[in-house]
Order: sequence, then C-alpha cells, then structure tokens
Amino acid sequence: MFSITADRLFEDLEALARFGASEGGGITRRAYAPAYQDASRWLCDRMDAAGLKARVDAVGNVIGRLGPDDGPAVLSGSHIDTVPNGGRYDGAYGVLAALECARTLKEQGAALDHALEVVAFVDEEGAYLNLLGSRAMTGALRADELSRARSEDGVTLLEAMRAAGLDPPRAPEAGRPPADFHCYVELHIEQGPVLERASVPIGIVEGIVGILEVDYTFRGEAGHAGTTPMDLRHDALRSAADFITRTYVKLPPRLDASARVTFGSLTVEPNASNVIPEEVRLRQELRDLSPERLNALFEESREIAAAVAREQTVHLSVSKASFDAPARMSERVAGRIEEACDRLGLTSRRMSSGAGHDAQVLAGVCDTGMIFVPSHKGQSHRADEWTDPKDLERGANLLLHALTALAD
Repeated sequence: MFSITADRLFEDLEALARFGASEGGGITRRAYAPAYQDASRWLCDRMDAAGLKARVDAVGNVIGRLGPDDGPAVLSGSHIDTVPNGGRYDGAYGVLAALECARTLKEQGAALDHALEVVAFVDEEGAYLNLLGSRAMTGALRADELSRARSEDGVTLLEAMRAAGLDPPRAPEAGRPPADFHCYVELHIEQGPVLERASVPIGIVEGIVGILEVDYTFRGEAGHAGTTPMDLRHDALRSAADFITRTYVKLPPRLDASARVTFGSLTVEPNASNVIPEEVRLRQELRDLSPERLNALFEESREIAAAVAREQTVHLSVSKASFDAPARMSERVAGRIEEACDRLGLTSRRMSSGAGHDAQVLAGVCDTGMIFVPSHKGQSHRADEWTDPKDLERGANLLLHALTALAD
C-alpha cells in the first residue's frame, strides 16, 4: 500500500498561496486576474514536472493528464480562484492533492485502465459566472451567459478573458462529450463545523445543495427627511427591512435541515442620511437539496415581499438572478470511497454539502463523488481558514486509494 508524499503536498500548498497573497495573510486570486494567470502557469509547470501532459482549455481550465491520450478519464480536482481575502485551502487543496496523487501513481509505475486527469476549474467562486469552468467543460455554458456576465466592479467576462489571452468566441471548444468522463472525485475542506465537532476525519458527500439567487427591488418616493411626516412616506428601505425581518421570522421554523436563507447584498438610492430612500435593491440567496423546496421557499419569499409592498404602497420587482441545481452524488463512487476508508482505517460519515462545488456540475454527466476533511471551527472564505496537516494528509491518501480503485 503506497502513500502520497505529504511534505511535497504542503510545499505545493505553500507555493500556490504566494500568488495573490496580502500582508494580512489572506489571498485574493480572482479568475483571469494577473495573480490567477501566474498561478495557472505555475500549476502547468508543476504538472509537466510531475510527468502529466498539461494544457489550458478555451475558457482557462488547467488540465493535466496522466495515462492514455484517448478514452474516458477519471477526473479529480477543484479550483484555484479565491474569494477576496480568502484562505489557502478552499479549492487549492483539492487540486494539489489530486496532483500529488497523480505524481505518486507515476512514480510507482501504476498501470491503470483509465487515464487520470487533474483539473483546476476556472471561476468556481463566480467573480464573473458561478462554476464557469466546469459548466463550460460539460457543455452547460450558454453563449448568452458568457456575453452578459460581468464582475461586481463592471468588468465584463469577455474583457477579462481577452486580457488573460483567451479568445471568447472559442469558448465552446472547452466543451467535452460525456464519453470523456469515466467519473469525477473532488477532495475539499468541509468549510463547516460538522466533522470537527463529531471528531470524524472524513466526510463522504451524498448531495450538494442547489443555490437560487433572487433580486428584489423596492421603489418608493424620495423626500426630505425632516419635512415629510412619517405617515406620508413611501420608504423603500423601510419596506426592504420589513421584508427581511418577516422572512427570517416566518421561514426558519419550517426549513429542512439542508435549507438556508440569506440576505447578503443591499444597495440604497440615493443613500443619503437626510433623504428618504427612493429605491432599494437586495439579493436573497436560497439553498436546499430539493429543487421543489427551493421553489417553495422562493414563492413564499415573494409573497412576503408583495404583502410588504402593498401595505407600504411601494413598487416591487422580483427576478431570479442565478440558479445552480442541487445534485446527488454517485452511490458507486461513495462506495469506493468507503472501501478505501476501510483499507486505511479511517472513520467516515455520510453528509451533505451546504456549499456549491464543481462536483454538482460534473454529476450531470458522470458518476461523481466528494470527500470532505475537517475545517478548524468550520471557518472558510477568510484569511485564517485552517485544516490540521494530519487531516490534509489523510484526505489526500484517501483520494489516492479511491482514484486507484476507480481508475481500475
């Protein structure tokens, strides 16, 4: 029974963390930005040095292949882009652990029936378009989405791709037929507290929640804050605040265990302390493992917003901003992961993922599985994100044995 070289994995994690690093310890590596391009080139070099055939596809996915040039491959990886001031393990750990597995198999001279591909999907975090790279690779990316997408600071996806040396009209060339994929396994930090609290080293993901983002706009009337009586106002911000409060009071008691409701973005116009707010735009994010429950949450939220708008005589508009469908993981892949846990003497538990991942896109075209390792205090998307090196090593060795079984 062979194992990965843990020190080499940790050295790679340390090296990758330098791209986009800030003085405060966080990492900002937005898709297509200069730091991201430098990291992609570094990753290609590491893949080449490990004996993989590295390439960058038409949208910027980094792919390294070990084994036969043709035929379906076992894929493993994640992403190397980050949220602003993010941590060093979210996404990057899954990519570099997969690379270390491929490097180990190459050194051991393992003869596998299927090729192994290590993939770093571009823009998983959605600086321009959520899960862009995996959607492009599986043929799920529409041309109109590509042309409309832009970052929060107004840069279009097309501009960002061109600045990174890519040709947007060639984006469809990143698409691959389902026959190219034998299966996909993604190793990831949990980003939540479940495993650490239970003192369980491995989570085997059964399902990934769907994510529905909805934009609500309340439009009232601007007015002087000192001369307009309280009972004569049409205050858009008061309406938005009432909507948020009622939603948080009404929905949580009936939520399924996997469901989440969040309001995280709000814009006020004209945004002056002495002017009654005329327009407020806010975004609601809904998460659940069931598409039916997601739709029910949306309908109930919309009814609450409409009631508020009627009562306070303001105008309301509602539109769905984005939707990533929930996905069930493959029982076949989960079984192979559990068998590998048994061989390595690792305790595991089945669980769902409350965060979105590229695995939910791959699940639409091939058998897919996910492995979680604990996150300290459940913290992620922050500079002090941390996982015990022993857990990182355990997860990588589990991935190695699961990939070996699947590739055979």
